[in-house]
Amino acid sequence: TPSNSSAASDVYKRQEEDSVNNIVLPIVMPEVIPEHGETLGWILASLEELVKKLSDALEVQEKNRDNFFHECKRQKVSLADLYDEVKELCYSRQTKDGGTSFSEEIKINERRNQSGYELSKKMAEFWMQLVEAVKIVKHRKEKDDQKEPLIYLIFDDVDLNPEKALEICSTIIKYLSHPNLIIFMTADEESVSYTHLRAHETSAHL
Repeated sequence: TPSNSSAASDVYKRQEEDSVNNIVLPIVMPEVIPEHGETLGWILASLEELVKKLSDALEVQEKNRDNFFHECKRQKVSLADLYDEVKELCYSRQTKDGGTSFSEEIKINERRNQSGYELSKKMAEFWMQLVEAVKIVKHRKEKDDQKEPLIYLIFDDVDLNPEKALEICSTIIKYLSHPNLIIFMTADEESVSYTHLRAHETSAHL
């Protein structure tokens, strides 16, 4: 609805202008996400440019540090490598290959569950490292190094794609739970509630 879009745009502009330390990711509009696409995959794609900029800036800073400190930091998995890992885990879960027997189906489900578990752990690690990278790169120019950067993620007009709304809520709970992540969602509450109720009733009858 227009009011939702206006609210999301206002939040985006306000947060983008308020602080140079915070990160405001592009607004996510569920209706433009492909039918078989995942919300998390869309979010990860929107992070590519930010991860590259931060990684390049960190590399420049590391070259200017003393050798001892550089050796200590070198063993840590880089932000870019961690980003590639979570992308691979995310996209590997979208494969639709099915087993030809019951035992094969069990093994496939086990692999998918393990992949989902690993993805959840890696996403938590990724957000922590992303926040640390923002602190190092952006706070270097600020006097107040104690200020925590915030990452804003805005979902707009979720009610225009009610089926996707349930997946978005699930994604937020599983993969976007971090103290530095601020989530905004605009939607018609009745439409989303109706979809949730319908999905619950359907699963109850299976």
